[in-house]
Amino acid sequence: MEIGEWIDSVRDGVARGPSAWDGYAAQAVVAAAAESDRTGRPEPVDLDDVPSLYRQETP
Repeated sequence: MEIGEWIDSVRDGVARGPSAWDGYAAQAVVAAAAESDRTGRPEPVDLDDVPSLYRQETP
């Protein structure tokens, strides 16, 4: 099913599913959670601005 969805997205010219940016954001959350566990304090999640490449336009 996943490969079929990927083929459909390529055919339609539309990006679907998580992007590399989503992976970056998830990693930043995990890093902050690990630091919070280590320090016992809340830690901020620091993200750069989303590059235009990863911004999805809503039709």
